[in-house]
Amino acid sequence: MNDKKIFLPYKAITASRKEVNFKFSLDENTNSPLVINEIINLLLSKISNEINIYKPSNGDIIQALCMALVVRCKIIDYDINKIEKIVDKTIKRAFSDAKNAEVLEPMSGNS
Repeated sequence: MNDKKIFLPYKAITASRKEVNFKFSLDENTNSPLVINEIINLLLSKISNEINIYKPSNGDIIQALCMALVVRCKIIDYDINKIEKIVDKTIKRAFSDAKNAEVLEPMSGNS
C-alpha cells in the first residue's frame, strides 16, 4: 500500500491580479497530475473566454460546472452512486485545500 501523498500545485491569477496558490491533495489512484493540471487550465481558460462574451453570473458558472460534472459522471459506465461518493469526497478535499490556499495581493504604489 502506498501511503505517500501526492499534491498538485496550482496558481491562479484573478482579474484584480491577485495570485492564488493552491496545493491540491490528489487521490492515491491518480494516473497523471499533469493531465489534471491541463484539464483545469482548459476549463478555466474556456470559462474566462465565455465570461468576456456572455457576462454570466458566478452562480450561473457554478451551476454549469456542477451540471457538466454530473453529466460526465452519468455517462461513465459505472455505478452513479459510487461515483457520487467519490465526487463528494474529492470536492470536500478540494474545498479544504482551497481554504488553505495562499493569496498574494498585487504590489501597488511607488517603489
